[in-house]
Amino acid sequence: MTIITPSWIFLRVTKTGSETIQTLLRRLCAEGHLPYNSEEISFRTTDKGSQKERFSQLDPAEQARFIFGSIRNPWAWYYSFWNWYHAPRMQEFLGKDHRIIPTNISFEDWVKANPGKLVEEMQIHYPADLRLVRVENLTEELVAVLEEAGESISETGINLIRNWPDKNVNKKRTLPYKSFYTGGMKELVLRGVAPVFDAYYPDRSFPEEK
Repeated sequence: MTIITPSWIFLRVTKTGSETIQTLLRRLCAEGHLPYNSEEISFRTTDKGSQKERFSQLDPAEQARFIFGSIRNPWAWYYSFWNWYHAPRMQEFLGKDHRIIPTNISFEDWVKANPGKLVEEMQIHYPADLRLVRVENLTEELVAVLEEAGESISETGINLIRNWPDKNVNKKRTLPYKSFYTGGMKELVLRGVAPVFDAYYPDRSFPEEK
């Protein structure tokens, strides 16, 4: 769900922790920690399969606002994206979504065929040089981003952000990422999403190595 306010817009990319951020932003607005009434905020729901949460589909006035999104460590993102779309229940639910991953394609084969998939997803939904919140550092970076947007956040709102539970981020979930990226897969991803690593995860380490 895209969140649109008079000052800023939050765009989503699947499996980047954006649902957690969306939930938190909606609560901040609903509880009055940000200076808007309900009529000043709109929530644009995506129709499954049509990918309507795109910068290109905002009108010119909306595109001129402060816009931000979220990003996730690529090693975790690739596995999460494959696992989510690979599940039979998701394929049945999402129907004609072109991003569907057939259940007979292994994680290794899918990564080898899509080493730049995260960049492609970002290009579909985000404008160039978008301000992104690293979901692994959500509680600090979201406050900073809202301040950049010129927001006046209540002290209670700041405390809410900084104490927000990691309900849907999975950042504390320990998975053997090193064992997932074998047979040259790691090198393919490092090249495929090099701009993401350079800008947000320069040490390029797997999550469990931190």
